[in-house]
Amino acid sequence: GSTLAQMGDLALALLEFSNGLKHSPNDPQLRANLGLALRNKGDAEAALVHFKWLAERDPANADLRIQIGQTLRQKGDLSGSLKEFESALKLNPEIRDGYYGLAQSLRQMAAKSRRPVDDPEARDIRKRLAAGDPGGAADLSRKWIAATPNRALAHVLLGMSLARSGDLR
Repeated sequence: GSTLAQMGDLALALLEFSNGLKHSPNDPQLRANLGLALRNKGDAEAALVHFKWLAERDPANADLRIQIGQTLRQKGDLSGSLKEFESALKLNPEIRDGYYGLAQSLRQMAAKSRRPVDDPEARDIRKRLAAGDPGGAADLSRKWIAATPNRALAHVLLGMSLARSGDLR
């Protein structure tokens, strides 16, 4: 099955691994290979069943925690993947894939939390600036800042509005 998976024939590899598990249901290597093949096929839920089965039997295995973390990240469960990568690093602080997985999950979380740069408020302020109304743009920027004080773009646009109007208050 492993050779088939490496050659890209996941369907046949999955069949081989599944047949192998019928004869040896407790074989950890078969379960790991089946989990990897299922994840590569895009079936994260089924892969997790096998990786978690393995982790229950070998809780100190950092590599399994990484496999679970990668599978959770593929599934979109970023907070779950962070926990798994952190667990892997506690078990083995020198495991490179743990740091890489942690960084990838954090990067994806940051990307999801970012609001688009083209907020409706920003469009209105830019329209006012383009129309030659920096005072109106400054007023809109101040309102936006009052509503969302941590929005950096609102502060940038206020600075631009004030610079164009000459109002430095």
